[in-house]
Amino acid sequence: MDECTTGTSRCEDGICRTECPAYNGCPSDKPLTCANGYCAKDMAECAGESRCPSTKPFRCVNNQCAAEP
Repeated sequence: MDECTTGTSRCEDGICRTECPAYNGCPSDKPLTCANGYCAKDMAECAGESRCPSTKPFRCVNNQCAAEP
């Protein structure tokens, strides 16, 4: 791989950035992590329950429940 430009570093997803986002282990073509750990391209691919309350139905990368995706 090529070196990153000055002021950036290679993030876990392989992209050079000034700040790396939280990495959930999913590839860029399936960036969402479902409650069961499955990587999906959109929320429709996440089958089953998130085990989050109905007021915060979305499971985030940090395993917290949120009202918005």
